[in-house]
Amino acid sequence: MKAFQQKFEISHSKPIEINLLGGTFEINTHDISTVELDAGQSRDLAIVPEIKDAGDRITISGQSFTSFLPQNEKVVVKLKVPAGSKVYIELTGGVFSLTGDYSDVSLQVSAGTIKIDLALFSLKNLADINLLAGDIRFYNSSILPIQIEKQTGRQIRFKTNSGGTVLAKVSLGEVKLK
Repeated sequence: MKAFQQKFEISHSKPIEINLLGGTFEINTHDISTVELDAGQSRDLAIVPEIKDAGDRITISGQSFTSFLPQNEKVVVKLKVPAGSKVYIELTGGVFSLTGDYSDVSLQVSAGTIKIDLALFSLKNLADINLLAGDIRFYNSSILPIQIEKQTGRQIRFKTNSGGTVLAKVSLGEVKLK
């Protein structure tokens, strides 16, 4: 097994575009100007994406199609981006966890589960979260109440405690706030 880590320094704030095929992903922020990827110990590096500078943005992509095949091992890819980042995320399938401090978030997932702990999530502007099939789970482990503006079984719109607005929609599945 090989340890796989990648670190990419950026000189100024750039939007971060993440295009992933499948797997288990955790994204968080930190207070330094780097984008970091940690896939832990893995036998199959084909499922691990790459970080690249695309000029006007940073991209994280390049997974092999074998990421859809059943794996002998569970690989959790952990990403860290600078606090206050604008992130644009597309995931074909899998489990995606999001924590940290963001300016804007656009998250588009075809099938899977999205998990966000609102006590560990800060948003300045807007998070637009769309899931075709699966569940979106918001956890509120803080004692602060959430200001819900609209809620149905498949959609929720609310203000975060940091002032940003979250709009989450699922076509086939549920949006849950616990």
